[in-house]
Amino acid sequence: MALVILGLIAISVAVNAILYSELTHDSHRPNPTRTMPVGAIGWTQSSISRNVYNITLQSQVEIRAVVHAALDDPRGALAYMREHFPDPIRVFDSGANGTLSIDNRRLAIYRMVVPSSTQIPVRVLTREQASQALLRDPDTPNAQAASAAMHRRYTTRDGGYSIILRGPEGSRISDGCFTNSPFLTADANCSCPPREL
Repeated sequence: MALVILGLIAISVAVNAILYSELTHDSHRPNPTRTMPVGAIGWTQSSISRNVYNITLQSQVEIRAVVHAALDDPRGALAYMREHFPDPIRVFDSGANGTLSIDNRRLAIYRMVVPSSTQIPVRVLTREQASQALLRDPDTPNAQAASAAMHRRYTTRDGGYSIILRGPEGSRISDGCFTNSPFLTADANCSCPPREL
């Protein structure tokens, strides 16, 4: 009887060791969420669509409308963003250009509605994980397709410092401010500090 119990314990330990090993070496499991200053995150793209998906409304909405709604929310812009765009911004270390986002439209909204020192939720990925996340089917590993997806998305011309909101005005957003449009700024004087690399 003691041998049977010892055998069951040994099997249990072995199974747990195998399961733990698979969990700790699984490159597809979600990375933990942490926070970082929104002003320390740059964009991978040189321009973005003027629409973004609002999870609460379950529809595409104009970025400018979201910015106005966030700034007008009596609870504050950060509370609005957490409710309507609850997913963390996915970022990766690009090397020379610092921390860059693959969620460029949501980052643009954050940069326009909160001061650059505001801590926002981020999910830090490796460059490979970020590339894989850009695929239409991110659950099917394909290193070559993922690399091509990142190459197509990585269009920044200034190291992620600014991004253009596509549309008739072609507004450039830099440090939370529209630098060539009278639409709005995050701060009245647009005195945002430069993005840290």
